[in-house]
Amino acid sequence: MTDSKHPTKSLHINAADFQLTLTELGIDRNLTPAVKVAVNCTIPHSGGTFSYQADDIWLDFESLENFISELGHMSHKSPSYASLTCLGRTLKLEVTRQQTGCKIRLLFTEYHPDQEDITLSASFAVDDLSLLQTWYRGFSEFRR
Repeated sequence: MTDSKHPTKSLHINAADFQLTLTELGIDRNLTPAVKVAVNCTIPHSGGTFSYQADDIWLDFESLENFISELGHMSHKSPSYASLTCLGRTLKLEVTRQQTGCKIRLLFTEYHPDQEDITLSASFAVDDLSLLQTWYRGFSEFRR
């Protein structure tokens, strides 16, 4: 099912307000080609740190390609929004372009059948539009 015969790739995003790492664990080339990733995210706050770790997150190739394309075009003001959601909807990354920067939103959701879902949501304003090109290059390299 998964092909793990290629070198492991990682994407590290070190922003002022959070750190996010995606590490490739394998590829499934069946009906919906996808890459399996481990996710590690830390979000510092005044009293400590929020953290999220998972090792069974699937990003389908089409969604990943669309996200990369949207990021690439955002530096030219169109589109003004890019979103990446994993197949199980446990991870969502949104970037919204604003006049002088962008807004980043991270959303992690864990499904619980007999209880309410557990959700961690964090939003950050970033005053530097060069972040869009940095992310575009990082996600493009990760995809290869």
